[in-house]
Amino acid sequence: MKEIWKDVVGYEGIYKVSSLGRLMSILPSRKGPRGWKIVEGSINNCGYFVTSIVGDKKDIKTIHRLVCIAFVPNPENKPHVNHKDGNKQNNNVENLEWCTHKENINHAHKIGLMACQKGVKNPRAKIKNSDVVKIRLLHLNGMNLKSLAKIFPISVSTISKIINKKQWAHI
Repeated sequence: MKEIWKDVVGYEGIYKVSSLGRLMSILPSRKGPRGWKIVEGSINNCGYFVTSIVGDKKDIKTIHRLVCIAFVPNPENKPHVNHKDGNKQNNNVENLEWCTHKENINHAHKIGLMACQKGVKNPRAKIKNSDVVKIRLLHLNGMNLKSLAKIFPISVSTISKIINKKQWAHI
């Protein structure tokens, strides 16, 4: 694929982004001739290539978003950018698409980037596997939902879902 360069929206004449996911800036003329220079970015704590760009103010921008804004039409005005292959560092325009948050999460699950975390593997879990067994056993022995909710740190509706195996069904 041939590399195509376009102005970065909002930074026209100062920065250009390429269809291959590279960024360049115009060199100031203070020390020699003006010219273009490839900007080296870094990888942020989420795994995306980022760089500082300076216009009216200094901003940190993700390269994949700059590429998508410049090259990928967004007629539905979707707010997020998805890496089709799941590789956050592959910022080639052919690997990027606009998406909703839900589409992005669904895609991550589909290609195996986000495994469903059930039970105690879920960082938001308030109870343990043994608690689930106790809840079901106590309910079978006649304890009502409200009483169970007082014993365990979860709501009555969650107790009901556990008993009916709509939550913690794997136990």
